[in-house]
Amino acid sequence: MMKKRNTRYRLNKVDYAIFIIFSILASLMLYLFYRDLNSFTIKLSEEPVAKVYFKKNLAQRKFQDNDIWEVLTDSSDIYDGDKIRTSKNSEAYTEFNDSDIKIQLREKSMVQIFKNKKEQSLDFIGGEIFVANNSPEKKLIIHTGKKEIALSNESEVKVVRTESPKEPASGVEDNSEDSVVIEVLNGHVEVSEENTEEPVFVSAGNSLTFLPSAQETADENHYEIQPIVQVPQIIEAGTEKTKQSKMAVFYYNEYDKENGKYNYSYYVPASELTEKNAFIPAGSFIEITYKGTPTKDLWRFVYQVSTGAEPWERANNFIFTYSNDGQKFKAGEPFEVKTTYKILNTIENTDKVGSDISYPKESLDESSIWKDFEMKVKVLSVGDKENPPLVESGYRKTVKYDSLTLIKNVWGEGQNDFNYSVSMNMENLFGNVSIPRGTKMKISIRGICDSNIKWSNPEIVDSSTGEWKQILVKNYDYYAERFSDEEIKKDLRFSQSKVFEFYDDLPSSIFGFFSYVVNDIEMNSPPSFTDFEITFEVQ
Repeated sequence: MMKKRNTRYRLNKVDYAIFIIFSILASLMLYLFYRDLNSFTIKLSEEPVAKVYFKKNLAQRKFQDNDIWEVLTDSSDIYDGDKIRTSKNSEAYTEFNDSDIKIQLREKSMVQIFKNKKEQSLDFIGGEIFVANNSPEKKLIIHTGKKEIALSNESEVKVVRTESPKEPASGVEDNSEDSVVIEVLNGHVEVSEENTEEPVFVSAGNSLTFLPSAQETADENHYEIQPIVQVPQIIEAGTEKTKQSKMAVFYYNEYDKENGKYNYSYYVPASELTEKNAFIPAGSFIEITYKGTPTKDLWRFVYQVSTGAEPWERANNFIFTYSNDGQKFKAGEPFEVKTTYKILNTIENTDKVGSDISYPKESLDESSIWKDFEMKVKVLSVGDKENPPLVESGYRKTVKYDSLTLIKNVWGEGQNDFNYSVSMNMENLFGNVSIPRGTKMKISIRGICDSNIKWSNPEIVDSSTGEWKQILVKNYDYYAERFSDEEIKKDLRFSQSKVFEFYDDLPSSIFGFFSYVVNDIEMNSPPSFTDFEITFEVQ
C-alpha cells in the first residue's frame, strides 16, 4: 500500500529577501496613499483668514486656484477664496481669525470664504448654514446668487437653499430655480438684491423666503416675510453645551451713557450656551466652567444673561467670579474656575436673548483677550430646587496665602468711593449650604503687612435676589463691624479675630462671596501681605 508523502516547502534566503522587500514596498505604497489622501496644503505666501475648529465626519477644502479637494482636520487654516464643503452626515465649524464670526455647515453644504480690507464675506453655494456674528465691530456679507445678506453685530441667521450644492462646469453659478430661506434667530439682517431699490430688513423671530424665478411675476414680490413659528421647549436638566474660541476679545461697552458707566464685555448668544429655542423657568440652576488664558492681569468678571424684556432685565443672580484663591487671573497663565448661577427671572426663549461675560472698569481699564477661551454650561436643575442643608456647627476652614496684594475696589461715583479688598466665592469656602440668620461665625486674620492699617472688616454678600445684600454689616456701618480697634503695624506679625452674627439668611452659599476689606482711603497703594491666613469657624 502506498502512503501519501508529506512534503514541506522551505523558503531559502532569496525567497525571504524577496518577501521582505515586497512587504516593505507594499507598506510604503499604503503609507504614501494615506498621506496623499489626507494631505493638506499650506500657503506660505498668504495669511489664513479663518480656521476650522471642529468637524464631524468628512469635510473638504479647495483653493480658489486649484481643482483638488483636500480633507480638512480640526484647526485647518482657511485662505481667502477657499471653498469648504461637507458630505452626508457631516458638519464643519469655522471662525474668522480676527473677529468672532462663526459659520456652521450642516451636511451636504458648500460655501466660499472671502476677506478684504472692507468686509468679510462668504458665498453660500448650497445646503444649510448657521452664521453668528458676535463681533461688535465687524459686519459679515453673505452672497447667495443675486442676493446679499448683511449681518450686523450680535446677529445670528440660518440660510437654507432647497437644492444640494453644485459647482457648474462654467464656473458661473445659476441657482435661480432654487428657493432660499433666511431665518433670523438673533439681531437683524439687511437683505438686498439686484434690480431692487430698497433693501429688506428682517428682525429676530422672522424668516424671509425668496421664491424661484419661475414663480415670479411682474405684479408681485418674489419674496415673503413670515414669523418663525417655534414654540420654545423647556430646558432639560443635565443639558450640557460648550462654547470654544481661539480668541475672545473683550470690548468697551458703555451701558449707561448718561452717567458715563461702562465695562468690557464679550458677547455670547444664550442659545449657544444652553439650547436653541429653549424655555428656562425661574428657579433653575446652571453651572458654568470658565477656561482661558488672559493676555493681561484680570481681577474678576461676571456672567449676565437677559430675560428678553424691555427695558433690559437680567435673568440670573449677579455675582462676581474670582480665582479659587481670591487672587487675580494672571496674564499668560491658563485658569479654570466653576460658578453656579440661579435663574431668577424666566427666560422665555433663548433664541431671542443675549448674554455676556463682563468685567468692571476698575478691574482693568482697557480691552483684554482670553486665548483658548472655553465655557461649559450644565443645567443642574429645572424649576424650584430643594433648599441646601444647613451649615454645621463646628465647621472650620482656613485659606492661606504666601503673598497677597489687595485690589482697589471702586463701589461708587465719588472720589473716595473705594476700598482695598480680596474676595472669594463662598461656594469655594463652604460648599453648597444655607446659613440662617443668627448664625455666629468666628473670623480670624493673621499675617504680616507692608503697611500700617487703621482698621479692616469682613463682608459677606448675598446675591440670591439679584441685588447686593450685606448680611454681616448692619446699616452699612463697617466701622462697627471692624475686626479690632487695634492698628495693624507695618512689617510686624499681627493676629485679629472676632465673632460675627449673620443679620440675615444666606439661602445658599453659591449666592454669596466673602471679602476682606481695608477702608483706609489715605493709602497711596493697595496693601500687601505675606504669610497671610483667614480662618472661618462656625460657632
